[in-house]
Amino acid sequence: MKKIIIFAIVSMSVFSLKSQTSFISPSQEMIEYAIKDGIYLVEQRYRLKNNEDGKYYGRNNKSEFGKVYSIAVKLNAAYCIDEMVFTPWKLDDNYTSLSEKEKEQYTPVLYKSNYRKIFHDNWNNFPLDTLNSTEIINGMYSLTDEKGEFGLQIDVAEGLKKGWLVWVTTQDDSSKQDTIDLNLIVYRSEINITQDKGICEINQPVFPANIMGGIYIVPEVTRIGQVTFFLTGMIKNIDDKWVVVSLYNAKKGKNISDDLTPIEDEEPLNKPRKMNEK
Repeated sequence: MKKIIIFAIVSMSVFSLKSQTSFISPSQEMIEYAIKDGIYLVEQRYRLKNNEDGKYYGRNNKSEFGKVYSIAVKLNAAYCIDEMVFTPWKLDDNYTSLSEKEKEQYTPVLYKSNYRKIFHDNWNNFPLDTLNSTEIINGMYSLTDEKGEFGLQIDVAEGLKKGWLVWVTTQDDSSKQDTIDLNLIVYRSEINITQDKGICEINQPVFPANIMGGIYIVPEVTRIGQVTFFLTGMIKNIDDKWVVVSLYNAKKGKNISDDLTPIEDEEPLNKPRKMNEK
């Protein structure tokens, strides 16, 4: 099920699964094994609720009316998820094609949330709780992981990034599948993160696959013998353009020094008295 395709940024050559094995470098293998268990496929289902009698309805003899798939990334004690998980019906043609009268009669409600690691087959219940989720930036949400498990570090530094685009793809349209086999496509790319530029447009992919999403990561030597991969942003399609949504401001705290203003030529309020003053 697992397929890794490496794109060389110089030649932009695409290697087949059979021929690529000998071309995977130790660095590329390290990236794969370092991040693959931190990327999840989320399956979000929903139902329709009749506003008059409160009954729930599925579609085509199924317990749900529709479902969508999305990518989540493991952070420290949290998950980074896309807002589409909260409103899957907005991306489902079966719902958007309903008449306005039907939309007034039925309300879409979240049903089941499942997730699995991208190269695993076992699904588990995804702890989707709107009360434990917070929008961190540009439609990306942080969902609290009550288990507090370790994940990727968020890159909070601006500047030129010499990192890696990691695309999560599938060969077929995910909306028409009951089971999904995922692939990783990885190649180098440089992007520039500035304080006023939270979204960076990237080149349109040339590989023939359906893109589920992805991440942009930057490796950094954090101590002798240790390389830490920082999550710079999430790959999304916005207005038919592929972009990296930067998490630069997501965890950026405010320093007290930002509000300090120097005061000159003024005596302190608690000026010490002379011994003979009353």
